[in-house]
Amino acid sequence: MGDPLRDFSSLLPTLGCRTASLSDKWKVWKLSMRLKQASDDEIWNATESTSIEYLKNQGFSESMIERFFRPFFGGVFLDDQLSVSSRLFEYLFKRFATGLAALPAKGMEAIPKSMSQHLCRDSILLNTRVASLDGDQVVLETGERLRAKQTVIALDQHAACDLMQDPQKPAFRSTKVYYYSTLQCALKHPAIMLNSTGHGRIQHLCFPSQAQPAYAPAGHHLVSVTLSPMEDGSFGDLDADSVRKEARDLLQLGTCDWEFLKSYQVPRALPQMQSIPGPGFLQLKENLWQAGDHLSYPSINGALYSGQLVAENLID
Repeated sequence: MGDPLRDFSSLLPTLGCRTASLSDKWKVWKLSMRLKQASDDEIWNATESTSIEYLKNQGFSESMIERFFRPFFGGVFLDDQLSVSSRLFEYLFKRFATGLAALPAKGMEAIPKSMSQHLCRDSILLNTRVASLDGDQVVLETGERLRAKQTVIALDQHAACDLMQDPQKPAFRSTKVYYYSTLQCALKHPAIMLNSTGHGRIQHLCFPSQAQPAYAPAGHHLVSVTLSPMEDGSFGDLDADSVRKEARDLLQLGTCDWEFLKSYQVPRALPQMQSIPGPGFLQLKENLWQAGDHLSYPSINGALYSGQLVAENLID
């Protein structure tokens, strides 16, 4: 399935895709057109429900929800139940319909490195942990004190709670990804393979080197396999060979030459948010502010947006 409005070559495969009925495809098109015309403020102020309730209210068939929306947006939200706010669903659906996905050649680390190039070299302290806050001073573990007119806590929600000695620890969604190297790429075009069978642990699979060749040596491809957690939130003891076998059996891929590279489990991948108010920040007290994706919407983009808003507010 694809977006024929941006990639005309996907028209016939999308029309012929049996996962979605013609009615489902028509509803996707109408939803896309409506959200493209809606402002972000309209989306963030819309009536809020869960994403699964939203999709059912839009009239999508059970097949479309179970075989497309649940595996795709379940991977985006790290939530197979699609209990995430419908506002976030609409916002991201609009972004997928209007924007292009990209991967920095040197990984996500390239984003802060690019931003830091605009700052004086001595204005950033690396490998320096903050021990506490004391009035308008930031106290480092070394005992050094830094004074500022304004202080912004731009940490993940868990670390921010530790710093502010907040005993209420936030809940997070976790993920686990397995990486392999292969000489063969099963896809002709950059795409995501969804596990729409309703079985197995694999949620989705892709070849990132198709979108960003720098992610693999010449002549090789990088395979990324993302798992869904079990009901208790854990990922069990599934090993690399079992994941490879599941990719072969469920997704019908040739995996004989897949060479396992590494797996990563990220316990605090995204904050759980019952409601999504939209991009924002928080003033804790005079001259002390907080920014982060937990005050905006869960993602790198949400964290950047929150930081930008608080910075613009302080500059003004």
